[in-house]
Amino acid sequence: MANAADYGFPQRRRRALIVARRMVQASPKKPLAWLYETGALAQALPVWPVEDVQPSLPARQVDIILRGHPAQITQEFGWTNAVTPFRSAGVMWDRMVWTRDVEPMFEGKQRALGDVLAPDEEVPKEFFIPDDQVARWAYLKGPKREERTAVNGHRYFYSEGGIAFPDRTDIASRTILTGEGGTSPSRFKHVVRAKDGRLRRLMPVELERLNGFEPGWTEGMPDGRRAFMMGNALVVGLVRRVANALILDSRGNAREDVTA
Repeated sequence: MANAADYGFPQRRRRALIVARRMVQASPKKPLAWLYETGALAQALPVWPVEDVQPSLPARQVDIILRGHPAQITQEFGWTNAVTPFRSAGVMWDRMVWTRDVEPMFEGKQRALGDVLAPDEEVPKEFFIPDDQVARWAYLKGPKREERTAVNGHRYFYSEGGIAFPDRTDIASRTILTGEGGTSPSRFKHVVRAKDGRLRRLMPVELERLNGFEPGWTEGMPDGRRAFMMGNALVVGLVRRVANALILDSRGNAREDVTA
């Protein structure tokens, strides 16, 4: 599981990344070395072990062994577990899984939401929130615990925590969602404060920048659709780092530690 913000990108976007390769007549000698040192993901997105491990030594214990038909595994794996047995990263070979908690290793400059914002004078007026809608936005983003009644008459309490309003611009942004577009008040849309104090939504070009696309990449579609596309996208720079590691590996510049 990788968070783009942990590697300097201006959006907190967590995604599971999986790299697979065909292994012919080989078995893992040091699977943890794949995870921490020699694997494509380890090369692209370096991590530290949370616990005290020595990746260069052979793994002494397999954490999970997958058994049964793939359809059976899909339907039944983990259904009796209170929590998932998978940790934040791992390696699998021939249905044997080694999984560990890891921390990102990054020493570069951390970009923030404010780094991608356009000057206020370039923002069309339709992206500014009318004064009579501010209270509604604040309510949706605020913490609440309310008694509600279901269709069948059942009463229950609905609770949720608050979201920053407006969004902080000195840190990486929250994850862009597919419902980011449109003018209607929303709990999940980003809202920033202009220099004159007015509140506004993010423009499609700013959403593109948060994902690392070239400005104008989604031009030609309605603004709501452009926002939807960015909510469905990955952070380009994160994928590029993985792709570059795979290219190096395919050229023999990085080799997995296996034994026949």
